[in-house]
Amino acid sequence: MSKPLIALVWVGYFGLQLFLLPYSPLPWFDEVFFADMSYQFWQKGSLSPSVAVFRPLYIYGFVHFGLSAAMFELLGFGIVSYRLSCYLGALAVLYLLARLLHRERPLSWSWYAWALLVVLLDPFFNLSMHEGRMDLLALALWLAGLAALPLKHGGQRAWLSSACWFLLALLTTPRVGFMGVPLALLLGLKLGVDRPSFKQHWRGFLLWAGLIVGGYALWVVISFGGFGALLTYLREPQAWHDGERLYQKFLGFSGYIPRQQGLLIPLSLMAWVGYLGVLGRSKSTVTLLDWQLLGSIPCFYLIVYDVGPYAIFILPSLYWPLLRLAQLSSPSQGAYFRRGYVLPLLLLFVFNGTYALLKNAQILSSLSQRNPTTAQAFVAKNIPPGSRVVAEPMYYYALQKNGSQLQLMNYFENLYSREARQRTQFDYEYLIVTEHLRWRDPQTVAHYLSQADFVLVDSLFLPPSLWAEKLESTRLLSPVERTGYSALIYRRLP
Repeated sequence: MSKPLIALVWVGYFGLQLFLLPYSPLPWFDEVFFADMSYQFWQKGSLSPSVAVFRPLYIYGFVHFGLSAAMFELLGFGIVSYRLSCYLGALAVLYLLARLLHRERPLSWSWYAWALLVVLLDPFFNLSMHEGRMDLLALALWLAGLAALPLKHGGQRAWLSSACWFLLALLTTPRVGFMGVPLALLLGLKLGVDRPSFKQHWRGFLLWAGLIVGGYALWVVISFGGFGALLTYLREPQAWHDGERLYQKFLGFSGYIPRQQGLLIPLSLMAWVGYLGVLGRSKSTVTLLDWQLLGSIPCFYLIVYDVGPYAIFILPSLYWPLLRLAQLSSPSQGAYFRRGYVLPLLLLFVFNGTYALLKNAQILSSLSQRNPTTAQAFVAKNIPPGSRVVAEPMYYYALQKNGSQLQLMNYFENLYSREARQRTQFDYEYLIVTEHLRWRDPQTVAHYLSQADFVLVDSLFLPPSLWAEKLESTRLLSPVERTGYSALIYRRLP
């Protein structure tokens, strides 16, 4: 009964998330920016976004955009085909976590399915599964590199396989490279002090390091012209970024902690202390994988400038000690609840499950407000194909399907230079003002409307359902998307 039940739970939950893929979240800046780069890569082989910046952005690599372009080729352009790589990345992360746990202590796959439910229901994991960024894909590729790493057995072929996965992760987003700092130090230390390991693996290690460094260096030379040009690119003030230097947006501790991880982080840190203590008392070896995952946590906060989504990279590190303690107290040792190792995991399961239930209920109760076909019909009815439009990111997919040109009204440069350029150079014809932007950024809306004469073409008002209002009244969930695709379309007069 246990195996069919857990299979039903996994298939049902992933089926629900696939159904909700086009509904949540509403298209937002990061997603639209990267979706547009993927679209340009698909259509023109270019990594220059057309919604803003308007110049090639090679800093992220090409893997995510190439995969997304392949999805567009297979399934056609749209919100589902773009977000599908996030969804598949989530599946891959969970599978690879199970593989890594199985390598530490083999148990039945049904055990991993039950234990990893806590990760499947994690609020941050669910958000990343839908939000249209490349982070879960990069994390899956990195975990694949760890799984292929010949820590105990394996020859040069295993080192080569591992290096390829790590290189693909770096060419998805270089942010994932912070995890390479503890890994490289640990591998170097292991080979330096362990003579048998050195004799067995030194050639493989050099091949591994050479392929990763050399492969990424080749990308830098091809895309930027060399590391000097890359450093200049990161250090120089960027006009499209309102004079900011890009390295300030990539490096350093930001002080930001996602509220969804407010319970997970303290429980994880306590679990790390307990896990290392258990291994010490039982005279078991703390593996290189343990140290790598633990070392990634401080490296993340010291190296990566996190403003929201990037903490997904350390999710395996945060859950690892909790899952390993549960493994050590598995039923085969007859101490599943007596030792209490599994209790923190159960607490997180209750928290994650409750949050997932409320969040999915919120989305399901507001499907009519979130339906992308409603936005497409609204645009198709009021904006002729080929028109030049200024709007926030929410209407990107609808406008792209309509054959319209979009530039973002609330990102990059500064408000005054951006509006002036779009009015005089882009010469936009239509302005879409969403209810979401009206209450979140009234200054931007007021400035655009004050700089030209407009005629109101049409309005779309999507009232929340009764259940959506009741869930919002609990104040347990974010109300940011409460107005859905509600918007006004203006035509700018000559």
